Amino acid sequence: MTDDGAVPADHFWFATNNEVQLTADNPIELLGLAAIYDRKKPVADEPYWWVVEGNDIWDELYENAWGPFGDD
Repeated sequence: MTDDGAVPADHFWFATNNEVQLTADNPIELLGLAAIYDRKKPVADEPYWWVVEGNDIWDELYENAWGPFGDD
């Protein structure tokens, strides 16, 4: 902890069980990563196992908020 009670920015947060060790920059990211791991259940230790294939989420959010692109 720093003098003001904050966690230093150069510290990492870890969660470990029998299957995996997860590392994140802060507790919220760690919780999100653990939730993704629990949902996706990767079968191999591969880089970017957390990536979800599919449509661009930004496009989907935009279309849900304002309609399809190109419609004025």
